[in-house]
Parts: sequence; C-alpha cells; structure tokens
Amino acid sequence: FLKSAFVQRRKTLYNNLKQVYDGETIKKALNQAQLNESIRAEACTHEQLYALFTQLNQKQGNNHE
Repeated sequence: FLKSAFVQRRKTLYNNLKQVYDGETIKKALNQAQLNESIRAEACTHEQLYALFTQLNQKQGNNHE
C-alpha cells in the first residue's frame, strides 16, 4: 500500500492507488477517511494513511503492502 501511495510524488494519492485498487473503491475509501481526491500522499498524516489503508482492505479483502 505505501509503495503504491508514494510511487510518484507529483501524482495524487488517488492516481497512484489506481494501479492497485479499483477507482470507485478508492473514491469511497477516501470519502470515508475524510480525504479529498486531490490530496497527495505526502500531505497525509500517518493516521490518515492508516485509515485509508483500512478502508481499502475492508472493501477488497486484500493485504496490499
């Protein structure tokens, strides 16, 4: 998960995660984690990234690293 989130710093978190997760799933998880779709990974706190990771893995049942 973290590798995917930070793969390209100039891209949004949403765009980076699209390589691994479904776009609609990412949008829902970002919304539930109270994060804007245009946020970049480096702008997130550890807690926000953990909340997003938790939301994404509840939805897909995945254990992405």
